[in-house]
Amino acid sequence: MGSGTTPRVRPIGPQLVAWSQDVFAQAKAEHRFVLLDLEAVWCHWCHVMDVTTYRNPKVIALAPLQVLDCEGRSGFTP
Repeated sequence: MGSGTTPRVRPIGPQLVAWSQDVFAQAKAEHRFVLLDLEAVWCHWCHVMDVTTYRNPKVIALAPLQVLDCEGRSGFTP
């Protein structure tokens, strides 16, 4: 993330990595996609995704194998 802050930690589901240009090199080397997880504290659907999608057992099982989940929050510029 451009702000230099550390990513939030999810209690369950795919864990977030901090935004940096290195994320793309890591994803390429590991043959994975980059999932840019944008969130805003005021966004209802962001919270719904945290509760539903990111807690889905299939997502929990597949995400670490296929994506690097990279955080971006409203107000931050990656």
